[in-house]
Amino acid sequence: MIHRVASTTGRGIVGAFSSVSRSRHGKAVLLLVVVVLTAGCTGFFAGDESGGDGAAVDSVPEGVDSVMHFEGAFLTDSTTEELMNGIIEMGGTPASDMGVEEPESWQDALDQMESESDLSVEDFESATVFGKSEQALENGEEYGGVIVKSDWEWEDFQQLAEEEGDISDVTEDSYNGVTVYIEENEFGQETWVADLGDGMFAFGPKTVVEDVIDTNQGDADPFSGDLRDAFESTTDGYMMAAMTVSENQAAMASDIASDQAGVDGRIFPDPKVMTMSYHTDGDRMNLEVQMTMETQEAANQVMVSLEQIANMPGAGEDVDPATDPMSWFSNALSAEQSDETVTMTFAAEPGDLLTAIETFASGGMMPGGPMPPGFAMHGPQGISVTG
Repeated sequence: MIHRVASTTGRGIVGAFSSVSRSRHGKAVLLLVVVVLTAGCTGFFAGDESGGDGAAVDSVPEGVDSVMHFEGAFLTDSTTEELMNGIIEMGGTPASDMGVEEPESWQDALDQMESESDLSVEDFESATVFGKSEQALENGEEYGGVIVKSDWEWEDFQQLAEEEGDISDVTEDSYNGVTVYIEENEFGQETWVADLGDGMFAFGPKTVVEDVIDTNQGDADPFSGDLRDAFESTTDGYMMAAMTVSENQAAMASDIASDQAGVDGRIFPDPKVMTMSYHTDGDRMNLEVQMTMETQEAANQVMVSLEQIANMPGAGEDVDPATDPMSWFSNALSAEQSDETVTMTFAAEPGDLLTAIETFASGGMMPGGPMPPGFAMHGPQGISVTG
């Protein structure tokens, strides 16, 4: 299963982290971590009902259309580490594009980050990313921030910045009783960091951080409605995400799929809400994607498409991802429907997934036979529904 969702990343952490990100080596390491943290939404594949860290989630402002929560344990999970080691071995990290030395392993990448920042990975507890994608599509105004839970203190960032000799452009102020640290770039744009106490920090533009502070202090409501309900029903995992999908967002996702992957956007109708969860169970990775459609008829259409994938030649057999990756992916994918909601689950061992990726990369798409009825191949560009 290939799932692609557009995403954006903001500036580095003000003061201390900005001094790390200014070095090319530091940028490569930090970017690698960002790539991994967002793998469920931007990459190839990206229990109990939870909803992430309560204090951070309850500080996400009303009006956002996407929330994504990462648990710090993700960074040291052995199964995820096996996947990342394989990706690093394939040279699939940002370092090669930035002209710096590739890390030798996932642990090496984390060690490099700690060395660059003097901040312990073990002290990172969680990160909650949120934004308003629709606002950016409509008028170009970006709205997004990050809330970090940790055992860090502002003095940890300040000490690093002082060691780098780069503290003069950071000013301290307060907003609604909360201490904030402000950095202004050469274009007059401000990045704010709010110290919310107990190792919790909010990062983002002035307006976003002010909204987080007001929400955290009980002076504004946290996000709610369909998005909150979807997020809180997401399967517990290292990564949990929920987003509402407008017509503009659906059109953009369809264009990205068509332009970058050759996948016709007509494969699935447009969902109104999507959730995603990533967790591991022993030596298996599990990615769950849930789509709530506008109607049950639309959900039925999604299931028909998924059943066509499940009935590809070779599906249901014990296939080797090195020789028949399409059938292997079909076997790793399961789906079920409940009224307007379709839940897809992808479960695999890291070694098999890496083998399938390598086979795809080498052009070994469909040795097992033709595409199922209703699908068509477009050479190396991808697959679309034909009717």
